Amino acid sequence: MLDLIYQKSDIPVPECVARDTSKSTIPEYYHILRKMKGYAPAESSSKPAFRNLGENKKKRILHQVGENISKLHQIQFEDFGEVRVENEKLTVEKVDGWSKLFRNMILFWIDQVEGGQFDELVSEITEAVGNNLNLIEDVETPVLVHREVDTKNILVEDGELAAILDWEACVAGHGEFDLVTTEGRMIAHSFSTDSVWEKYRRELYKGYENVRELEDGWEERRWLYLLYPMVLEMAFHSEKSPNTEEVIKNRTREILDNLHSRN
Repeated sequence: MLDLIYQKSDIPVPECVARDTSKSTIPEYYHILRKMKGYAPAESSSKPAFRNLGENKKKRILHQVGENISKLHQIQFEDFGEVRVENEKLTVEKVDGWSKLFRNMILFWIDQVEGGQFDELVSEITEAVGNNLNLIEDVETPVLVHREVDTKNILVEDGELAAILDWEACVAGHGEFDLVTTEGRMIAHSFSTDSVWEKYRRELYKGYENVRELEDGWEERRWLYLLYPMVLEMAFHSEKSPNTEEVIKNRTREILDNLHSRN
């Protein structure tokens, strides 16, 4: 995966300098990556978390993240599905259409939320997903989707994006989904004020559209895709999470209200 990105784009990723697929040393495939400068600006970092960086640095990093996600989406596949490496070649576990793959992914995480502190929202989220899959049934071109771009999976250095890491969860999917998921994981997760969320969202999207334009109807599809990072936030919520339980519930209800209004 890293070789493909390293060779076909200028996205900042670590160079793979060695790998072993024999399983003779340890019972797993492994690779050795060249060390890159920077640190991951996650909440658990000993250095400043992303939300605590200066205004201009946050905007600059988000703009660069948007540009690089957009470059990633220039890598296309023939089928939708999870991307795997077999015999040192990329393969796609084919799924019959993007809407089915999206449904499978979000239902997996909804199952993790069921029975917990956000259980009251589970049935409504599940219903909203089912009622709005028609929004994405016509997606035709599978592109390489990271799915997990957030403050844990990037490196920053001197107010600049230094690298995007952790490519194990890639799928051949819809580029808009990746952009919106990044919005949720990097911005909504970091800021509890909606006006601040919107300010930084615009910067992320500007960076994305510097490389490739969003397709007509993206605003409506965005509400469906936002459910995915919100469900993730529910699944991993703890006392240390930046957003309170109330903020997450209120935001999810706003998303659901927007989806209900179109049905």
